[in-house]
Amino acid sequence: MRYKPGKDLILVDALSRLSSHDKQMEGLSIKVHHIVNATNTKLAQIKEETSKDEELQLLTQMVIQVWPEKRHQVQHLIREYWAIHDDISVENGILMAGSRIVIPQSMQKEILDKIHQGHLGMDKCKLRAKSAVYWVGMYKDIEKTVSTCHIYQKYRNSQQKDEMISGDIPRRPWQAVGVDLFTESQEWSWIYRKTGADSEENTSQMPRDQGRPTPGTSVPTSDTAEG
Repeated sequence: MRYKPGKDLILVDALSRLSSHDKQMEGLSIKVHHIVNATNTKLAQIKEETSKDEELQLLTQMVIQVWPEKRHQVQHLIREYWAIHDDISVENGILMAGSRIVIPQSMQKEILDKIHQGHLGMDKCKLRAKSAVYWVGMYKDIEKTVSTCHIYQKYRNSQQKDEMISGDIPRRPWQAVGVDLFTESQEWSWIYRKTGADSEENTSQMPRDQGRPTPGTSVPTSDTAEG
């Protein structure tokens, strides 16, 4: 067996470059409209219920035909779809709003229960719904479903709001002086006094120029720290 470089293998190189006699290559032409995460059984149910829904049947006819130029020209029953009429299409008997399935009224309660499965909050339910389904008034129905769910209301995260403590507004500078105190207990156990020539000179000059602070009372706040 002897090695030959590729440039010397004339016959083999020519055969590798031989083109097919059939100039038209076999292939498969597919047009993808939407990718829907739903089972065939559920799609068949939606298709059947859509065919029974008067509103959606009227909407289907409008999509197949031509939408009017003005909103008031649309029939009152489907006028609420005007805002998204450019995104509505019909695919195999099922109405689509963009990539979302338009749910017939007879199945909306079932879909709402699936959206709220796990007793999620309003924001998460809306986020789950907006990526898959659509019907007029869907967000209001989600809010009503979540707000009436006893399990969600019982275990929802609730933050306690501290009440704002407001004091009297001073009428002149340095009338009121506030100090944050950090104590080991509710009583004043230790008070450290800071001394120094500069600090005493600065602090003693303030009442002399601006007036003495008005005596006040201590108000307990949520900022009081124990340590």
